[in-house]
Amino acid sequence: MNVRALPQGGSCARVVRRWLGLILLLVSGGWSGAQAAAPAEHFENGNTQLAKGQPAEALAAYGQIAPAATSAALEFNRGLAHGQLGQLGQALARLRRAERLAPRDREVDLALRQIRARITGLGWAPSPLGRLLGRLTLNEWAGLAGLSWWAWFGLLLVARTGSEARQLVRGYTVTFGGLAIGFGTLLGLAWWLRVQEPAVIVTQANAAVRISPLDEAKIAFTAHDGAELQLAEERPGWLRIEEPSSGRSGWVSTKFVVRVPVR
Repeated sequence: MNVRALPQGGSCARVVRRWLGLILLLVSGGWSGAQAAAPAEHFENGNTQLAKGQPAEALAAYGQIAPAATSAALEFNRGLAHGQLGQLGQALARLRRAERLAPRDREVDLALRQIRARITGLGWAPSPLGRLLGRLTLNEWAGLAGLSWWAWFGLLLVARTGSEARQLVRGYTVTFGGLAIGFGTLLGLAWWLRVQEPAVIVTQANAAVRISPLDEAKIAFTAHDGAELQLAEERPGWLRIEEPSSGRSGWVSTKFVVRVPVR
């Protein structure tokens, strides 16, 4: 399956998402005034090149934007560009980052499915529970938990002012207490499932996974481009990884992989 082309025009939702992504990009980079023109121009230039079918030029334009500045739109477009170049591991990593930032975006989800369909070998997919809890970002879960806990504590304080107030807020106190515990539990579960996901993605074909963190060490097995692996240990220049599908483990050079942040 081919990677979906960069959306041009179309629905109002796509236009709003595109400009919202650009605004978030500028805010996250901390630019203002004339300084904001540079990243905006690079972002638009990259979009233009990608729409023309020139993914290498698009990546070069996106690369001019400061590494600390990111958004779902930027990561999504970079993922499309890498996919058009056949760099499946890089595309998968970018799209998974976009998914972290916009977990309910259908275009991101579709692009991820298309890239995974192009990757050879046994793949990884989130569990049904992971998909369900992944509909919200960790920040959103934390926000719901935090609001419910503050509301509960506020009601408990009101209840301490007298018996009349206690009777008035009793039902609300019980409700928000249940919400606080529930959202807190869901936040913890969402975090636990997130850290269990494969966080290392191979970015080259037949990457050597060795029995020890040395270039001269024997090769335990090779990993295909786009393989999603779990991180077990980290040393300078090396990562000890585990293959979820087979349970095999070994050491891979950081030159051959990229990591997906938890948040």
